[in-house]
Amino acid sequence: MRILVLNCCYLNPQIANCIRRLPVEYVEFPLPLKAIRSSLQQRIRHARKLLRAIEQQKPDLILDLHGLGVLPLDESAQNWVPTESGKTWCVWWWDTPWYFISRSAVPSTWINVMKSPDVIHFTWDEPLSREYSVWFEKPVRWLPTGVDPSGFASSPRGSVDVAKPKYDIAFLGTFFRPSRTQDHSPIGREIEFLSREHVKNPRLSLFELAAGFRAEAPRFNRLIQRELKCSTKGFSNELAYWKARLVLWTGYLRRFLCLEYVRQNFTSRLFVGKNWPEEYGARARRVLDPGKIGDCYRRSFISLDPGTAQSFTGTSLRSYEIMASGGLLACRKYPDFDPYGELDGHVYVGFADQDELLEKYREYAQLPRRVRSIRQNAREYAQKHHSWTSRLSSLISEAKQGKTPANTGLRGSQV
Repeated sequence: MRILVLNCCYLNPQIANCIRRLPVEYVEFPLPLKAIRSSLQQRIRHARKLLRAIEQQKPDLILDLHGLGVLPLDESAQNWVPTESGKTWCVWWWDTPWYFISRSAVPSTWINVMKSPDVIHFTWDEPLSREYSVWFEKPVRWLPTGVDPSGFASSPRGSVDVAKPKYDIAFLGTFFRPSRTQDHSPIGREIEFLSREHVKNPRLSLFELAAGFRAEAPRFNRLIQRELKCSTKGFSNELAYWKARLVLWTGYLRRFLCLEYVRQNFTSRLFVGKNWPEEYGARARRVLDPGKIGDCYRRSFISLDPGTAQSFTGTSLRSYEIMASGGLLACRKYPDFDPYGELDGHVYVGFADQDELLEKYREYAQLPRRVRSIRQNAREYAQKHHSWTSRLSSLISEAKQGKTPANTGLRGSQV
């Protein structure tokens, strides 16, 4: 099988490394996100270039990360690359779909392409998959992002003695400032209320969350009902704005309150990332190298994932990175990868609130042998179930149903 991979830059080295382990051949085709979002003319130009590449490379499958290759071929937006290519087109959304498209105007023909039987959708978050199954009027599959465990274990420093960690707790990520999330309009107050309920009920989709609190959020419910009747359902600027507010406020409740508690109650802390206030004492602005990320997690007794704002369930790539590093993951109870809590205490430590996080830290600080076991289990678990190789195998298996193996070509080439 030959795959053409579309992305907003050249393929992440971790993903490329995992693709090479699969019995497939792949060709990369980078698409400049800034350019294709700048004007219709740029989208048409890159659409025609992409269609020529598909005709030349003759792939069996298009793997479109973020849906960047869903581009119009003419100014009337009647003809689109996925439907004209005649190929099975797999779109893997790593964020909400509206984030990656031109927000100035979403033609109804774009929505029709999304509904096409030739386009298979995957999304990184399970409740989001249920939400977009409604917008696209077809099943949207859940396929989380993954990791390359070998990358996080490549540090020459080696393993760390968990009985003598350098830090009590570590968190790598962006700091969300609460002042940016507030909106005191009537619908804004509804969004803040829904965000609080969202944190309590993380497995609810947007529709389930809004429908469960019709009386408390009537304006937001009316907006959703109006969107469902539109030809460009789900992608108006108004809904995009209020969904973004919901994400921001949820992120504040999930992340900021937890990190402030950590700052006040843990003696030795490692914070790394952007936008950190001075009082948190962040050590570095950003760490991108997987080996160095692994070092941070291995040098900390507990590595924290308080949940991300973008995902409705709050589980993020960070959880998989911590486990792949052999760190002791502390995350909210019932994460995506363990909805019934069966792996709690085996590959991670779950907590319901900040007080329980501190209790779990004190408990496990007295159990070094058990901590070593959890770290080892977590690494093996991430390698077996949450690697990019595992993810891509699942995606290809879905796409190959009813199709036969195809031609050969150059492995890992670039168009």
